[in-house]
Amino acid sequence: MTSVTIVALSLAATAASVAAQAASHRTAAPIGRVAHVWKPVRDGDSEVVAIEVRTVLSGFPTALGRHFSLKVPITYASIGGIAGRTERLTLRDASGEVALTVTDDAPNPGGFPYYRHLGAQRDVRFPVTLTYRAGVPHTPFRGPPFGLLAAYGGVSGAGSSFLVLPEFEQATTSTVHWDLSDLAPGSRAAMSIGEGDVTHAGPAADLQQSWIMAGPIGRYPSAASSHARFTATWLGTPSWAVEPEMQWAAAMYEFLGKFYGYLKPLPRYRVFIRVGTFRSGTALASSFMGGAAPRDPGAAPSGESTRQTFTHEMGHLFVGQIDAPEGFSSWFTEGLNVYYTRLLP
Repeated sequence: MTSVTIVALSLAATAASVAAQAASHRTAAPIGRVAHVWKPVRDGDSEVVAIEVRTVLSGFPTALGRHFSLKVPITYASIGGIAGRTERLTLRDASGEVALTVTDDAPNPGGFPYYRHLGAQRDVRFPVTLTYRAGVPHTPFRGPPFGLLAAYGGVSGAGSSFLVLPEFEQATTSTVHWDLSDLAPGSRAAMSIGEGDVTHAGPAADLQQSWIMAGPIGRYPSAASSHARFTATWLGTPSWAVEPEMQWAAAMYEFLGKFYGYLKPLPRYRVFIRVGTFRSGTALASSFMGGAAPRDPGAAPSGESTRQTFTHEMGHLFVGQIDAPEGFSSWFTEGLNVYYTRLLP
């Protein structure tokens, strides 16, 4: 296993742990609404250059408008420069634009998350509207695929790589509307939590723990179905034949469910495939982003997908995390998952 793969898997375990902690907040009834509009834009280029975001927070108690603060990662899971690519940020309420005080966390060694905090210089009154533009890199990078990447007329990455979110942790209702008007006709979007426009009950920060993909994407099964427990989405053309490999992955997911036996009904699972230099995989909640080599123009499909990676990342859903002792969880759960990754296929 390469060092890049080890880092990716370790960060995946960390992200899964964060998602599990966020899940503990979902027992409370949601308050308020965080309504997002995400618009990938090409600005006349062939590739996406940014995601324009408009977020409206409404229906929250007045108390949450006091000492109101937003945050955006400076670095998240070794992906740096996120806050620096956040441009034209404006916060407004009924009284007009809200001045913000910027405070940065001290750098966190090891690539783990630290944030830029944007504190309102006065109390805000809901609804408040946040607008900004998140730059999208065109250059592939090594390591886990949390960072945004523009390629093949679309964009992929994780919510953690561009979202500016309120600091409060209360459960809320988050909605996402995709505006794909600046992409090629027929473009679609998908996330870990659903395809197209979605609604999610939980802390606003849950959207950080979601893969995103938008553009002229492919899908398995080709027709959307409310009954499909396994779906795959890809951007670009992998070197291998997609449909038979996704059939294999779907069958592997069903087998994992039967082997472990305790997740009933078996949750819906989504796979995202980023074509390019990235070859490993990284899991988030009920989903993972994997990589594939591009197919040469005019070439026939060849070889298999990284089936061991598919098995391993789907296995994280079943192996899960343990809480103690400190420092033991990643070592134990990764080791256990590696063992079953070797055994079960």
